[in-house]
Amino acid sequence: MNLKINKGLVLVLLFMTIQVHAQSSFESIYLEYLKAKKQGSSWFENIEGSPYFYADFEEAKVYLNGSMVPTIAEMRFNNCFGEMEFLSGNGDEYLLLDEKDKVDSIMLNGKVYRYLPYVDIKNEKKAYFIRLTNRELELYVKRSKSFREERAPQSGYEEFLPAAFIDEKDVFYIGLANEPLLLIPGRKKKIITFFNELGYTNSNAVKLKYEESDLISYVNGLKKK
Repeated sequence: MNLKINKGLVLVLLFMTIQVHAQSSFESIYLEYLKAKKQGSSWFENIEGSPYFYADFEEAKVYLNGSMVPTIAEMRFNNCFGEMEFLSGNGDEYLLLDEKDKVDSIMLNGKVYRYLPYVDIKNEKKAYFIRLTNRELELYVKRSKSFREERAPQSGYEEFLPAAFIDEKDVFYIGLANEPLLLIPGRKKKIITFFNELGYTNSNAVKLKYEESDLISYVNGLKKK
């Protein structure tokens, strides 16, 4: 991994290895997954699907806050566990990006990832999002997968379900300056009302659906009232 220097300051990314104490069953599954993946064990092979939409490690540009010069690293995003994974210098160990708030953005797989606060029902959380538009109103998508544990049949009418990684539906958010991301509702009328309440309007909403291409076009066409 190459570390760039900007105006005499060494830009250092902080990492943590997989040898940490799990604090929840979810983290425990993740650590077990990383260990199994590294060792090529049958535990991993028995899970259907993948936790990644892009499984290969690719060159990424990591921009720290206040820096225009990127740090270059081999990375991939784990869509199930919501973590950025790195390769170590010798390429045989996974590292997780720690101190996420020190990173402004990551360019990976032709996409811009940002670790941002968002409102989930009534609670504020943080997660990685992909930025879809770069303007006053920034459109983001949360693209994720879920882990389903294996399920034994409870009766003669049910079938055994193996453990699997399941694709979740894309969820879209809008970003206002210095505010947590807001969830965009999923129906056309509610989408229009949502942006009207934010003070924006778009007369061209004839074919508006809760899909990436439609929302990009709609957001790019929004004007202040």
